[in-house]
Amino acid sequence: MIKSKFLIDKVNDKYFNLKAEKYAVKRYNDDILNGNAEYIELENGLGKAKFELAKAEYQENAEQIKKLSTEVEIYKARIEKLKATLNLAPVKYACNICKDTGYAEGKRCKCYYKYLTQLALESLGVSEPEDADFSSLIQNPKLAKQFKVIKNYADNFPKTQINNLIFSGNVGTGKTELAKCVLTSVKKSDNIALYLTSTELNAIFVKMHTSEVDRNLIFEVLSDADLLIIDDLGTETIYKNVTVEYLLSLVSNRIEKGKHLIITTNLTDKELLQRYNERFTSRILDKSKSLFIPFYSDDFRKLI
Repeated sequence: MIKSKFLIDKVNDKYFNLKAEKYAVKRYNDDILNGNAEYIELENGLGKAKFELAKAEYQENAEQIKKLSTEVEIYKARIEKLKATLNLAPVKYACNICKDTGYAEGKRCKCYYKYLTQLALESLGVSEPEDADFSSLIQNPKLAKQFKVIKNYADNFPKTQINNLIFSGNVGTGKTELAKCVLTSVKKSDNIALYLTSTELNAIFVKMHTSEVDRNLIFEVLSDADLLIIDDLGTETIYKNVTVEYLLSLVSNRIEKGKHLIITTNLTDKELLQRYNERFTSRILDKSKSLFIPFYSDDFRKLI
């Protein structure tokens, strides 16, 4: 049984190891710096200048504040110049926002949730699709408008004019490939983007329903991703009290949070209504939040 504590402990272990790596680099660099007489002299000078500056600020001595502020900056510049000449180990961060601490601006960094999401999907047996690129596609002239809208959506993510896209059309018209192109583009900008086939998502719903997984954690992972792509909606098995109910709950939650969603399906809007229900269909086809893009043309795969 997959429990949240197991996954969260693994994420925390990752940051513990990253912290240990940075500490080892810091100790190496400190040994070099503390063995350098010029560096020690400059650091002592900087400390005294800062102390005198603090006194001047307390006394509101404008002349001294100006003089000592300049002195502090000169010391800092000399120290950085000296460091550049020494054989210091470079500090490389996996995340430049939180400096591999997992926290930024007093809250969990996005990289923390990104890694937690990755572990959660791996624990569910879901693997990411291969990267796809818009430039690798030969565009069908009949679908030029669709390509333009979808490419614009990817380029401007997350500041898109509309949050949700519904690709509807026959098999082979390029819906899945274009959805994967958006996925690749969005992930490059450090957003959390998930791609699941409707069958994979349905299997996750079943596990959530039968308590095989930590329902709250998995629902949070699915709900909070910046972009969720559900591919081939309509091909999954409908399980009573599971499929439609969990799908509605997930989509509604994401819409309320203003998260982005892409659905690809072989079904028309009328067929979606017949297969699911009015509550679900009305949410994904709400014109104020979603754009329904039809893909009805010749087989797209013949053009690739």
